[in-house]
Amino acid sequence: MSNILVKRFRYAFLLPVLHLAIAVPAMFRENLSIWEFVPQAQAVEDHERDHPEQISAAPDDFAWSPCYEYRISPAARLILTADLPAALLVGTSPNECALGAARPIMTRLKYRVRMKSRMILVDCLLFVGIIAQWFLVGRWLDRLAALSKPLRRWIVPNAIIALGGIVMAPTIFGREGVAELINIVAGLVTLVAWLVLLVMFAAVGITSMIRKIHSTHD
Repeated sequence: MSNILVKRFRYAFLLPVLHLAIAVPAMFRENLSIWEFVPQAQAVEDHERDHPEQISAAPDDFAWSPCYEYRISPAARLILTADLPAALLVGTSPNECALGAARPIMTRLKYRVRMKSRMILVDCLLFVGIIAQWFLVGRWLDRLAALSKPLRRWIVPNAIIALGGIVMAPTIFGREGVAELINIVAGLVTLVAWLVLLVMFAAVGITSMIRKIHSTHD
């Protein structure tokens, strides 16, 4: 019985562990680059909260978006390309300019929750998102394996994503130049593999829906 369980949940366990091992150093590196500026940013945020009349009175000519000059870092690029769905939902960094669909939530928490607490919340959401997405992918592979269906076409994009993340991991600690070029190229390859994998899942979902519709009519 234990051997059957190990075989069934092999990918569901392996993929989350592998991708957490890739993503956690990138998350740490990204937070390290932001953390030292938190006290100054928190002071500005506290001032804005205590003096809202100054913000509303500011002329539109002086309005400036803090995200206008935002440039994605190698660590954020790794998270985006190696963990695309979770990154789109949560973000690649606690930096407000790097948030994904969770940005409205973080915006509502602004002035109510301290910046450090919001950063920790983003990290926790990203951590859980990475585990969840790769657990679901792993369960799908385990299901195919249990049904003795071919896995090669599914394993290839998953392997490319994992390999891309592994190649990008050392580059987040390098300086601009060759390391950044490798990071960008590997990120593009990994992103393409993700798009292929998502299209494959979409095709399976559409095919399943069509079969259910036909079965109901029959």
